[in-house]
Amino acid sequence: MDTIKSFLRKRYVIFVLLYVLFYSMWEDLINITLVDPFISHFERNYISDIVFLILSLFFILYSFTSKPKHHKSKDYIFISIIVVCFWGYYRFWSPRFDLLSLFTIECVKYIDIIAIYTICYFFRCNKKLDKSCCKFENGYERDAPITNKEDDLFNRRIFADDLVEKLLKTDTTKDAFSLGIVSQWGTGKTSFMNFMKAIINKEHNDDCIAIDFNPWLYTNKADIISLFFGELSKSFDKSLAYSIIDYSKALSTIGTPEIKIASTFVDLISPQSKIEDKRNLIKELLISRKKKIVVFVDDIDRLDASEIMEVLKLIRNVSNFPYMYFVVAYDKEYLLQSLRDKMPSKSLDYTEKIFQTEFVLPQCDMEKIKDCVYQSISLVVDEEEKKYLYDTIWSKNNIIEDNIVTIRDVKRIVNSFITSFSKLKGEIRASDLLLLEIIKNKYPAVYLILERERKNILVANYNHCYELFDEKMLTKMIFMRIS
Repeated sequence: MDTIKSFLRKRYVIFVLLYVLFYSMWEDLINITLVDPFISHFERNYISDIVFLILSLFFILYSFTSKPKHHKSKDYIFISIIVVCFWGYYRFWSPRFDLLSLFTIECVKYIDIIAIYTICYFFRCNKKLDKSCCKFENGYERDAPITNKEDDLFNRRIFADDLVEKLLKTDTTKDAFSLGIVSQWGTGKTSFMNFMKAIINKEHNDDCIAIDFNPWLYTNKADIISLFFGELSKSFDKSLAYSIIDYSKALSTIGTPEIKIASTFVDLISPQSKIEDKRNLIKELLISRKKKIVVFVDDIDRLDASEIMEVLKLIRNVSNFPYMYFVVAYDKEYLLQSLRDKMPSKSLDYTEKIFQTEFVLPQCDMEKIKDCVYQSISLVVDEEEKKYLYDTIWSKNNIIEDNIVTIRDVKRIVNSFITSFSKLKGEIRASDLLLLEIIKNKYPAVYLILERERKNILVANYNHCYELFDEKMLTKMIFMRIS
């Protein structure tokens, strides 16, 4: 129902309805203001035909050769359909206007330029982006969260679908509900929350609001509460926004310049009241609107102990409002360790009070991790190297399984490999360099010893390759020489 109402509020929809209801009046007006004074004097000749053909050719070539639009709005689709419908009606059905044919081609009319332009522009908006127009080959792997389901290597989107459905069915008419997304650092928590946000924005846009809040961006714990309410207020109408800002000011006198200015304005138009009264007012306004608010909180496992406590206080007490949901991503081991500094004996109990339930992110499939490493490195190595590389990655010695367990590990190792391989290509086997890069990134102390003391711990074998120094082998060699 809300979608239909919003559609009917569009200006072009109102214009079309008015035109259809009073079309004869509009046609008379078009005749008086446009056809009689201007179009009736149009000259059909070779020059007019050439101009028509040039414009048509330009629109067609431009739609095929230019870069596509990154997105098209629903409004543009509707407007395009309306324009084509009007063109078709007056071109083939209505005899009201005398539409002029080309001087040289009788079956084509000059008004057809409108259909040609609309169709070409619509094609350009729908055309897929040509990846060859902007190439980024053999560069570094970017450690950035994914947003498209096409990039979901581990099929986590299905879990996000189920989690959103279950979350939004949870009753929050009395107070907020908090959900923890638990996984180790670098395993894709942010990407998983991106999936959840995309699902909410696409499938629950009418009755839900998705808000991002990243406390890591703020400099101190005083900012965390005030700026959270500053972000929250942006998603509502003025009456609720003012109430939220007033509540924020009552909680803390330190805030952003925007909140201070807004709070001063609130003071001028409303008297001061108790914090609980302000809180109850916000509850009443949220209940009257009945719109679910899902707040995604990320990167709290990058905060220190006092900042984490401030975020948890924000979730549990300060913003525990009806129709609110908090989805918080964190590394539980880091979170508990940080809380132990504040409350050594109650850290686990405290988190259980904050988060009503936790969703443990499924582990990355090791076969896909190995395939990511192989596919990324294969782009920069020769065909001869690929066989040795494949054998090393899929060997049974568990080197990859023990050291590359997340996508972040993959990207760091691959980027380090690309940098070193560009300088050492032809001097070292790619499979050996991969193992060396794993040592460099995962065991930097060991790598430093190898670099500084390689003459003492590495020896050259008969293949002119280095191998680890073996004391037993050296003892055996000395004994053989003596004997």
